[in-house]
Amino acid sequence: MNTQLQFTLILFTFLFIAVFTSFEIAHSESSNDESVTLTGNIICLYPETGSKNIEPIISATPCNKEKKHLHFFFETTRRDEKLYAIEGSPEAIKNLQKSQKRKNTQLTGKISGNQRAWIITVD
Repeated sequence: MNTQLQFTLILFTFLFIAVFTSFEIAHSESSNDESVTLTGNIICLYPETGSKNIEPIISATPCNKEKKHLHFFFETTRRDEKLYAIEGSPEAIKNLQKSQKRKNTQLTGKISGNQRAWIITVD
């Protein structure tokens, strides 16, 4: 086989792999327009006073009267158990904070993200 044909085959192989890989990456990123319901735990992340650390808590009571903090949702029903950052309108977050049930609860929203980070946008 001559050198030019070998080079062409190698180049074609690399191009095929590059196109296939970019197609897979594009499909691994997700943006779902449909609402889904997940089952898991709502986790509050509170900054520790006088420290640069944060404390994750699954609260037994509503957290709407607590200091400002972030919320995550740990899905527990699938084998891969994903962690989602929770986002939404201020009203949706207030409703979430008033929720009594934090363990083994259901959360409905739109999922977006990729293999590195997942977000659930609550309505």
